[in-house]
Order: sequence, then C-alpha cells, then structure tokens
Amino acid sequence: MHGADSSRRAFYREFVKVVDASDVIIEVLDARDPAAYRSPDVERYVRAAGSNKKIILLLNKIGVHPFCLPRHGWPVHHERFSSVNIVVSRRRSVGI
Repeated sequence: MHGADSSRRAFYREFVKVVDASDVIIEVLDARDPAAYRSPDVERYVRAAGSNKKIILLLNKIGVHPFCLPRHGWPVHHERFSSVNIVVSRRRSVGI
C-alpha cells in the first residue's frame, strides 16, 4: 500500500501545481452521463484556490447522446454556474 499512497501524494502535489499555475481548468465529462463524471472535490478546490480561476465543463461524445444537450440545456449545470453552450461536431461540420 505504500506505493499507492506515495503515488497519490505525488499526484496531489502535481494537481496543486497545475491549479495554482492555471487561470482556467477544463473538466472533460462524458455527455452520456455528465453528472457521473464530474468531480466536486476538484471543482471545490479550484473555486477555493482563487476567485479569478474559471472551470470549463467540456462535454465529450455529445454526438452519441440521445438528446441535444445544448438545445435542452443541462439543468444541474445551469442552476449553479453561468454557462455558454458551444456545439462542435466534426461529423456534422458544426462549430468552431
């Protein structure tokens, strides 16, 4: 167990360095079940690290989701954060 504990501490040290050095943190979520892939601990740490830091929730696999999330919205996200929905699809040649 010593190796796993050491790896966790090393990961945490690197995580803190990245958050401290960043203005924006991108959290990649699977669009099929975004709530299951969110990390409240990471989001809480980033918000506590500085009011100027922003979190971008990036939905991956949006094309395989049964509903168009940007059209219908994502209620859990909209309740707590301001948001801008941008759809990018290589398959449909849409977006940036």
